[in-house]
Amino acid sequence: MHPHTATSAILRRGLTIRDLQCPPADADTVTSITIDDTIRAAKGNFGFVYAATGDRELYRECLLAESYAKTQYVSCAIHLRRAFELLAFYTVGRALCTVTPGLTMPEAKAHAKQFYESDPRCFNPKLQLSLVLAGLGYIDVVFNERFAFSDNPAYPGCKKMVDMLFSLYSDASGMAHTGRDGGHRDCSWLLRRFYTAAGMLLQVDVPAADFFPAMDRFLHRYDASVVPLENYYPLSAAVCRQMDVCAADDSLLCVTDEAAPTFYIAKHVTDDPAVGRDIGSLQSLWRASEQTPENVLMDVGEDRYHLFRIVGRPYALSAKVLAGLNSTQKRQIINGIVGSIYTLHHFMPPLPHRGLRPGCYYVCRQGANCRAVLALFSTIKDNTAEKTVYGELNSLLQNVTDRMYIAPELSGGSARPGELTKADIYSLGRLIAFVYTGEPRADLDDLRIPCAMVELVQKLTDPDPARRPDIDAVRARLENGGQRLVYGAAACQGTRPRQEDVLLANGTLTARPDYTLADTAPCPAAFAVLDGIGGGYGGAEVAHAAAEALDRAAAPYLHMELADYTQPLAAIFADAERETKRFMAENGYTRSGASAALVIAASRAVYTANLGDSRVYRYTHGALTQLTRDHRFALGGRHELYQYLGASDEDTEISPTIGKIDRVAGERLLLCTDGVSGKLSDEELAAMLTAHPDAGDAAGAIIAAVKSVATDNATVLVVDL
Repeated sequence: MHPHTATSAILRRGLTIRDLQCPPADADTVTSITIDDTIRAAKGNFGFVYAATGDRELYRECLLAESYAKTQYVSCAIHLRRAFELLAFYTVGRALCTVTPGLTMPEAKAHAKQFYESDPRCFNPKLQLSLVLAGLGYIDVVFNERFAFSDNPAYPGCKKMVDMLFSLYSDASGMAHTGRDGGHRDCSWLLRRFYTAAGMLLQVDVPAADFFPAMDRFLHRYDASVVPLENYYPLSAAVCRQMDVCAADDSLLCVTDEAAPTFYIAKHVTDDPAVGRDIGSLQSLWRASEQTPENVLMDVGEDRYHLFRIVGRPYALSAKVLAGLNSTQKRQIINGIVGSIYTLHHFMPPLPHRGLRPGCYYVCRQGANCRAVLALFSTIKDNTAEKTVYGELNSLLQNVTDRMYIAPELSGGSARPGELTKADIYSLGRLIAFVYTGEPRADLDDLRIPCAMVELVQKLTDPDPARRPDIDAVRARLENGGQRLVYGAAACQGTRPRQEDVLLANGTLTARPDYTLADTAPCPAAFAVLDGIGGGYGGAEVAHAAAEALDRAAAPYLHMELADYTQPLAAIFADAERETKRFMAENGYTRSGASAALVIAASRAVYTANLGDSRVYRYTHGALTQLTRDHRFALGGRHELYQYLGASDEDTEISPTIGKIDRVAGERLLLCTDGVSGKLSDEELAAMLTAHPDAGDAAGAIIAAVKSVATDNATVLVVDL
């Protein structure tokens, strides 16, 4: 039987696509992201389309349309229109398969496509109605030109869907052609209507009398909270509960579809000064608190989203999670909480949180390491929004558990502006006690709280705000008992036209032609020297960009007080390589790169990594030992590098040399570029380190010796352990 001559041999029995096809075996894999063995996160709302049809192209267009619904209106409309057409071809094609023995689905969809394209009006009302009737099982009338649609018992419901589909397709086509959104802030209104139509046509088998209620049910099933932000997929409240993580009221927890799931916090931000929060401050909060190596700003209509990458897998800061952590991991969490408060208090003017409690934080785990990430911002306000703050605080004070963390001076609204940051100090004390005990009402006599912490918690929770220490004093107390590293550095430009070496020490970049400096750094700390490659082709610029990338990538790990930094070093260099390659591509520096040597000095060990010929030495008992390996080979009397930041391509991956040594008091580290190691022997360098016990003096002496013979840029850094 030819498809176009299908007759009333098929009864009007409401046959649906669900009756005709089983879900594809890989439906879960295609339409969701695996969090772990038992948890999957759906990619938006349209997974049922693939489960019902097995049509990857149709599902892909639905997913793309939804992904752009809040960010790129025209792209959303284009993909939505294409999804509409593919849905029509599938629905009518599948109907044809039921009345035409031997007809394959690809052939049937081709027939459907040909039928639609043969009409110059394309998706006109009559064709819309044929789509609806085919989807609901009234297959025999689809191609009957003389059929009176109004005689069909399902006509009232079908007519309503036809009107909706026609309006939907017209609106999507108009936006796709004109690039205008018709005054709507996003395309969610289009997606809801398409979701309802697709659900009715593909999944629901309902009598005509139930048609209208079924449409309403589908319309209300659409979950706006999981609409993707392009390639970032928000997790539903149900998935958050499965993951044992709190879904924050004013932010979204998102995941990306990668080999290993990567999590992001998406914060919806407005510029409304009435709430005392601006976009620039929020950016600064995350960057300065070093809680994330990546920030993405997305325009969403009149509003915007910030996305912040989380290192590791997030959990709730709950008694259940804390019970499975050791003392080192708990200390890491406390350091993260202190870091977030420190950043808030160092804005000008400060931005006190005032509502800090366990629900404000995620515990992010990566292997054996943990960190606390601030995820809830609702009571971070400056002094322009006191009424708003106290309105929100009052709701927290009604909760018996939350009230335990709120400073007593806030409960009566008696805190003066100068005391507001001290309210966070009170919350910090209660949080420290909670981290160690898992109990909101923790007694300071609880033996689970280390003795060294009991005195600190007592000071933090003093009823008098004036007697509580500020966050700087708390941070100094907790940074490995106040232990600091002493370092000195020096550099010269030589005879080169530009200084292409860059020094990174304790988060500060230095690239001046000639200098000598000395300072201290908290432990753990990161130090690096970089040497630009390419000369006039952007060596200095790439070296500076690579140093910034290393600093951003290393920063989150330095606040985690890790038991081992070996694995993070590989991730740090991978992140830095990605950022460096992006910078090179954007600026046309295709012949450039940077040699780099990086050290992380922790409390018990020293971790090293390098690419190229920048070196790290260990100085002990009057002798130098090279801890890194030069990545170079001799070619025509010259040394050519085969590994450096910026070297990766389709055929080459970077592979830093990574090492670890025990930290021994009294030893020294020496980092240098090849302008130093190529001019002075190991014995000469060791002699200068022996002769100059001060790190700054030793670095200055080495550069003074290099200057007499230097042609290349030269940089040296000495760190006393």
